[in-house]
Amino acid sequence: MLQTVIFILVMTGLIALGFYLYRFRMQRALRRVIQCFRDHGALDDRTAMTLQELGLAPGSTFMRFYTVRNLTPYALQTLVDIDVVRVTAEQKYYLAESRLAASNLDKLLNKQPQR
Repeated sequence: MLQTVIFILVMTGLIALGFYLYRFRMQRALRRVIQCFRDHGALDDRTAMTLQELGLAPGSTFMRFYTVRNLTPYALQTLVDIDVVRVTAEQKYYLAESRLAASNLDKLLNKQPQR
C-alpha cells in the first residue's frame, strides 16, 4: 500500500515537472522569437522579413532527429495565432508591437521571479 502511494506521488511529481519544464522552454522560445524580430528591425509591413532572413526557418529533418526539440516554430505559430506576429501577402513576417503591448504577453514573459 505504501509503495503504491509513493509510486503515485513520484509519478505525479514527474508529470508536474514535465509541464513546468515545457512551460519554461516555451516562454524562453517566445522571448527569443520576439527578440529576433526586434533585433532584425522587422516591426512593420515595410520592414517585414522572411523566416530565412530572420533565422527562424525550421532546421532540416535530419538535424531534428538528433537535437533537443526546438520550440521556436511553435512559439512563432502561437504569436501568429494571437496576431502579435503578422504575415504579409509575400509570406514575410513582422512583429506588431502594438498588439504585443495590448496582449500583455510582453509583461508575462519579462516577469522576474519573486525572491
